[in-house]
Amino acid sequence: MGVGLIACIGLSCGIFTPNQVEKPAGEMFSDPFRLYSILENTGEQFSKTGYEDIFDENFKFIAWDNASYNKETMIEQLKTLKASDSISTVWDTCGGVGEIREGNTLTLCRTYYLTYFRPSGNVSDTGKINFTLNRSQGSIWTIMVWEEGVARSIFHP
Repeated sequence: MGVGLIACIGLSCGIFTPNQVEKPAGEMFSDPFRLYSILENTGEQFSKTGYEDIFDENFKFIAWDNASYNKETMIEQLKTLKASDSISTVWDTCGGVGEIREGNTLTLCRTYYLTYFRPSGNVSDTGKINFTLNRSQGSIWTIMVWEEGVARSIFHP
């Protein structure tokens, strides 16, 4: 009886059940642009902790007019866009254009459809982007080059 009572007390206090994992302090990363989803169907993954981790240290945004922007400028652009309105983004492959793998580099063509939800009415933007990705550490990929399509996009800094 004594052993059974001790076992019941031990089980009821939960010493044999795993502890709940606490959520990290501070704001969780929110990305309405769903940048991580450009890798869907490749079997690869991004870090999902912040824009600073998604872009490679040597990141370059190449605009439709061949102007070039760095990582910090792109991060500021995304943060500005993110703060302005509610946004929904869908990425897709460029109809039949596959990925090109060369060692630790992956080149992808992606189309996007982005919608801003504004009180005055919704605004949409569509376009095509070529991404060059780099496997920076382990199996985590970063965006090294973001090349805008034939027209200026909402992402243009």
